[in-house]
Amino acid sequence: MKPTLGRSVLTVLLLKLALHPAIARADFDDVDLDGGDANIEDDSGSHRVTPDRVIFDRTQKVFDHFGVRPENIDPQAFRTLDGKITPSQLKHQLARLELDYTNLTPDPTSKLWSFETQTDGSVDWVMYQDRGSKEVEDFRVHLAPETQISALPFSDHALTMSGLRIAIDPGHMGDPFWTEAGGKYVRVCKRWYRASKHSPRQCVEESSRLSEGYLVLQTALLLEQRFAAQGAQVFLTHRVPGPATDQPFETYNPADDIRETIRHLSLDGLFTGLVSKYAPGPSLWSAFARSSKFQQRTFRQSKTTTYINAPDLDDRTKKIQAFQPDLVLILHMDSNENPAPHDKMGLQASINYDATKAFIPGGFKSSSLDSREARATYAQIALQPQIWNESKRLSQAIVGQIGSQLGLPFGRADHHDSVEVAPGVQGRVLRMQRKLIGVPSAYIETLYYNNPQEYNLLLKADGGTVRMGSEDTVYSRRLGDLAYAISNGVEKYLAESAH
Repeated sequence: MKPTLGRSVLTVLLLKLALHPAIARADFDDVDLDGGDANIEDDSGSHRVTPDRVIFDRTQKVFDHFGVRPENIDPQAFRTLDGKITPSQLKHQLARLELDYTNLTPDPTSKLWSFETQTDGSVDWVMYQDRGSKEVEDFRVHLAPETQISALPFSDHALTMSGLRIAIDPGHMGDPFWTEAGGKYVRVCKRWYRASKHSPRQCVEESSRLSEGYLVLQTALLLEQRFAAQGAQVFLTHRVPGPATDQPFETYNPADDIRETIRHLSLDGLFTGLVSKYAPGPSLWSAFARSSKFQQRTFRQSKTTTYINAPDLDDRTKKIQAFQPDLVLILHMDSNENPAPHDKMGLQASINYDATKAFIPGGFKSSSLDSREARATYAQIALQPQIWNESKRLSQAIVGQIGSQLGLPFGRADHHDSVEVAPGVQGRVLRMQRKLIGVPSAYIETLYYNNPQEYNLLLKADGGTVRMGSEDTVYSRRLGDLAYAISNGVEKYLAESAH
């Protein structure tokens, strides 16, 4: 049975969880308070509460109310990282991972951690669950004395292509249904229809279309051929168009994943504003139910969106981790947010922009660390700077080859959720990449495929064929050139590592 695009059938049931049966008296839409003293209203009246700990305790009650599952993180799991890095080395790495707050409201990760000097003079790095108040410890790591380690060790991954284990994740899915559902395509519309003078135009006939998921899947298959020919072992998260997860969409129940989005909103101003204003009880439950922004980001999220963002992304990560790679490449195309007028899926209207870039973990802020899992992965990234350095070098080598061979400039960081760490390489918090602990990775975004010139090059059938499942698919010379440049970048990285 083919999946449908409708909203989750659970939406109505989940919305009922948000409404307390006794009362729904709030008459506002959203409350978004950025901090400071807040007027706190509960069922016994109104008073003032400021401590961050109160917000944390209320948040836990909100989780209980909505049925958000408790997280289990074993603090002992960090014992393997004890003594690997000094306080000064860690401070240097934390600064590199932080978002640049130029023209932004500061939200440093230090709201959730501190350095604690012990009676014997040693130093622990302590992570907390409660932002700001720092009273509920999450975990701690014992740091090395400043005199013990003079330089960070190099990572011990393989340095030659022969025997190298390379995992490749072709982004998105690439089949017609999921390309449409995710909106990851560019088209040229041949015929439009408008039902009435004031109704929006609809494209009823396309002359051509490019799917990002399909293009990067072909690129991954071409890379596999090149790497395997040199003796590497290559793993692709999926080899045919469609989801990477083995979880069928038809039987997928998004309830738990939708509830989990509440946790990921818990340090967002939208969430903390409501929890600052109302104590747990009928007024707060009503406020959540009446907040259109909260509902749109949680209970009204479609089943298709939740499926893409939860089981599919998470299973890609799990498959890569099971393969135990030496390097990870995550492939995506890019697009400019200035499409043709009245057609957001069309070609660029006026800005003929094209570029290449790669992401590595970075651009963190305290609201990025909204779960125990997020804080744990952040800590492991911070405590293994040699892996982060390798990711930066790998990314630099790849974007350098793409730029020089395909004639592309380096993409710019937007400074709202990313920060430049090297030319063409940006630090950004990406759900999948930040979970790939202990392995160098490059999240490649290249070729603005809604650029008219780029679109026309990618549309050509002038490159050859590559096997995709049981079919030989035709690819463009431009895509072949891209695969060649990426593989040359990996080869350049390995050659530099050998020295």
